[in-house]
Amino acid sequence: MVNLLRLRQRLKIIKYLLLIVSASALAFIVYEFSSQENNLKGSTITQITNTGADKANKTNKDYDLRINKTMFEGTTSDLSPYQIAADIVHKIDNDLYKLSSIKGICFWDNDQLKVTALSGFFNQSTGFITLQNNVIFERDGIKFIGDKIEVNISNKNACSDNKINLIYKNSIIRADSFTTEKSSSIIHMKGNVETVVDIADF
Repeated sequence: MVNLLRLRQRLKIIKYLLLIVSASALAFIVYEFSSQENNLKGSTITQITNTGADKANKTNKDYDLRINKTMFEGTTSDLSPYQIAADIVHKIDNDLYKLSSIKGICFWDNDQLKVTALSGFFNQSTGFITLQNNVIFERDGIKFIGDKIEVNISNKNACSDNKINLIYKNSIIRADSFTTEKSSSIIHMKGNVETVVDIADF
């Protein structure tokens, strides 16, 4: 009888041990599964976040603002109004624009300064415009014609390190470069200067 009671007690102990082991194993499995799921979610979120950042970086890098038929308006240092029109404008930086088919005009003291070119760049903050390809810079009936001319809209002066033709009526002056001062009222022609003057023009 005593042996039977001891056997039953041992069976109960074994039964409890088995239950404890089973519960521990189940808890461990649930914990591992939960950890893997959380890691998977974290990886997915990180991947999505990185992908979004990559797209944002790519968008910023490839960003190109294009505007058709645009006109820039402002005033020079002496408050003379100016207008610069372009058929196509690409914004490169904050105040820097690439222009196509340019036409510009500046008014002051009953006079006009006109510019035309096939392409160029305009810095709106500094007032500098670089004209390229079939450039014409004109004031008082005098035309400067060349492949590249830089114009400071603010003080109405111009310069070029490229070959230039200055044309006034039937007279022409050719040179390797030129600069102007005092709102383009004084002109300096430099380098291999060649002059053909029609006296009737003066």
